[in-house]
Amino acid sequence: MCAPASPSAELLALITAYRAKADACTAHTCNVYSPTHSAWQAEVEAIPHLTTKTGYQYLGEVHQLSTDRPGHVAAAKSAAKLAPGGLWSAEYEACCAELRDLVAQREAQRVALDLKYQVNALGNENDRLGDVAYDVLCEIEDFPSRTIADLLTKLDLIDETAGQLDIDMVRRDLRRIAGEA
Repeated sequence: MCAPASPSAELLALITAYRAKADACTAHTCNVYSPTHSAWQAEVEAIPHLTTKTGYQYLGEVHQLSTDRPGHVAAAKSAAKLAPGGLWSAEYEACCAELRDLVAQREAQRVALDLKYQVNALGNENDRLGDVAYDVLCEIEDFPSRTIADLLTKLDLIDETAGQLDIDMVRRDLRRIAGEA
């Protein structure tokens, strides 16, 4: 029967480091990234869609193109690849050109918001913080348990963090504790 023991100081130090890294990631997510991303997304969604002033005749009716219609945007972009006069009418060609300009205006507004909020940089920092915490968690999972207390502490942390229980890791630790490895 194993004598009761406390987890090793080295394992406890790794767990403390993990909790600090995970807390830093959570704080960044909750206090910086999520609110900033939400504000950015709200402003991006508020960029007004635009409709061409020019129109073209189709089946006896005048039609206009709009940035809120993905089919219109795709058609206007495709039309840009054709030689001048390659579309069925000069009016449609002009309408497509105007829509491409309107799309560019909206895109410029989105780029300005990207610069204002720096969501990509904040997202990258969030990912980096998460990776740092994950790396320490992997160190804990790979830590060679020397006592039952070490193994139980590792298993508790794996359970707490919803990690994957690696049966080979448990088997190696048990063999080490039993003096077989």
